This record gives sequence, C-alpha cells and structure tokens, in this order.
Amino acid sequence: MSFCCLRGMGQQMRIYNGIDVSHHNNVCWDSVLANRNIKFCYIKASEGVHFSDPMARQHYQHAVAGDLYVGFYHYLRFDVSGKKQYDLFKRVLDSCPSYSLIPVVDVERGGNDISDTAQLNRVLRQFVQSFEADFGYRPIIYYCDYTPIKKVISHSEDYCKWVPRWRLGYVDSHIDLYQNFVSRIAGVPIDFDYCPELNNILLPKFRPCWHVGVVHRAIGGR
Repeated sequence: MSFCCLRGMGQQMRIYNGIDVSHHNNVCWDSVLANRNIKFCYIKASEGVHFSDPMARQHYQHAVAGDLYVGFYHYLRFDVSGKKQYDLFKRVLDSCPSYSLIPVVDVERGGNDISDTAQLNRVLRQFVQSFEADFGYRPIIYYCDYTPIKKVISHSEDYCKWVPRWRLGYVDSHIDLYQNFVSRIAGVPIDFDYCPELNNILLPKFRPCWHVGVVHRAIGGR
C-alpha cells in the first residue's frame, strides 16, 4: 500500500496500487513483481463475441505466482449481443478460477458507435443481467466520462465503478477504482490504478478479516 493526498480531502488516506494489462502490454513481470507497491492486477480477458486475449492466461499465471490480487475485464462492443459477449467472458473466467477481484465490464467509445445510447443500454443490460444471474452480484463497470456513455451509467449505488481520474478531476465517494496514469516498468508502458478501499473490489472470500464490517455495493448493498 502507499499513501497520497487526494484533492478535496483534508487528510492523507491509504490507497492500494495496481495495474491493468492486455495483449498490448509486453509486460516484464519480474520488474512488476519487484515493485512492492503493486498489490492488484486487472487483466483483459475478452472483447466482443470472438476475441479472447491471447496473453490473458500468461498474465494470470504471473500475477497469481506473484501473490497479487487478480481480476479480469471484458471490453464491451455495442453492436453485438451482450449475452453472447458475457458467454465468452465467462469461459475465460472459468479457465482461470483463482481470480480474487470482482470482474469488470469495460464500456468505452474506442471502436464503438456511441451515438445510439438505447443500443448501448440494451447491450450493457444484457451483459450485466447474464453476469448477475450466474454470480449473484454485478460486475464493476469501467467507463469514461463521455456524455452519451455517462447517461447510460447512472450514479446510483447499484454498481461499483472504475473511472480514469484525469477525466473525473476529483475524488467521488461513489467511485471504487481509479485508472490514474500511464507509466513504464522496464520500458513497457502500463496503466497504473489505485483503489481507496480494496475491500470494495475483492470477492468476499478474499477479504481480510479486519474489513468484515464493510458492505460491498454490488454484492451486499441491495
């Protein structure tokens, strides 16, 4: 863990540092694991209905061997069935059973038509409902602060949320995870993230006993 002073808060707070990786990152895992400040790792698992990240399994094995908390994310495509996208994501999750972080659905405009908010809402709802039917809780939603997407992702407490902090511009009590900046480890660019409360992104069986009283919004906060 590390400490930082976040704008809008009058005191220093404990934060937990992590990274997110995909096939785009040629990660030097020896260097990553040598950085004792890194506590968790999110790994791209899949995208759309046909793409499974070819590096997911390798990233997973390294992260688990390094005793990091590990989770997976799916990059949502707005033009295909959310249910079929979930089915692909679920197959990757089933092949890597030792993950400890709540899975994520990544909702961004890259490669997507963001003008049709009704279609986005429909696809995202299909994905989330399929996920919840199997797991009994909702995935974390990663989204950028683009107006059409933001209209779909409400600020209710029903979902845990992950955002780029440079777009948010401040600390929001309804946000659970921040993508903070891009840095390099052994020359490789990697997205760094931080979590003000690790308990909010951990699956229940991995939560430290000293966090027992905290209720996770997606799992216990109905």
